[in-house]
Amino acid sequence: MEKTKLILVDDHKFFRDGLKLNLADYSDVVEIIGEASSGDELSALLNSGLIPDIIFIDCEMPGKNGIEVAKQLKCSPQYQNLKMIMLSTHKDYKMNASGYGVVLDAIDAGMDGFILKDAGIEEIINAVNVVKNGNGFIFGETCDINAIMKLMVKERKSMLYFLKKKRNFNLTDREIEVIRHLSYGLSAKEIASKLHITREVVNSHKDNIKFKLQDKHDINLKNVVEMVVWAIKNKIIDL
Repeated sequence: MEKTKLILVDDHKFFRDGLKLNLADYSDVVEIIGEASSGDELSALLNSGLIPDIIFIDCEMPGKNGIEVAKQLKCSPQYQNLKMIMLSTHKDYKMNASGYGVVLDAIDAGMDGFILKDAGIEEIINAVNVVKNGNGFIFGETCDINAIMKLMVKERKSMLYFLKKKRNFNLTDREIEVIRHLSYGLSAKEIASKLHITREVVNSHKDNIKFKLQDKHDINLKNVVEMVVWAIKNKIIDL
């Protein structure tokens, strides 16, 4: 099996060394062909002819941050098809709605994945496999990045019309509350405990949300990530 070639981009050498050490256990499937501490160093590597299958890019770096680096690469005909996974240290990106704004910015910039730096090595390897095969990977969940992009474009065009015509897309206050808790990264069991309802009722709310949006507005949401992305873009929950 051909190894997946990786480049690591992070301004902290300590983190790069730690990730390389963990990935060494998977040397039969991945190969680190280069590393950089900034977007400029990455550009130098690429311009030297070192082309990876996937680039891991730190979200926050001195100079150009990860999103800016991704945008620059996607604007280059030579590198626009490179696959990229963003790394973040900020746990609040997973635990509240405002973090999804950063995820959306990353997707807009052309990122194929978004994971936390404290993710286990198994999750990182899973992200590599998923992204290499053409899918998206966000917070441990496989996603269709193209579908999310289409959803974002579609909802930007129709958002004002829907919000004026049908406030909150016919969703009840309790359904919106469930979406808000989902954006905090809570499980159905945890939401049930907070709202003093059963887990089955929480799952029923999730199903009802997807059914209403599909039936009344022709919006097809496949998973929790797409639901939260849609809710933020349409101001159903606050950033």
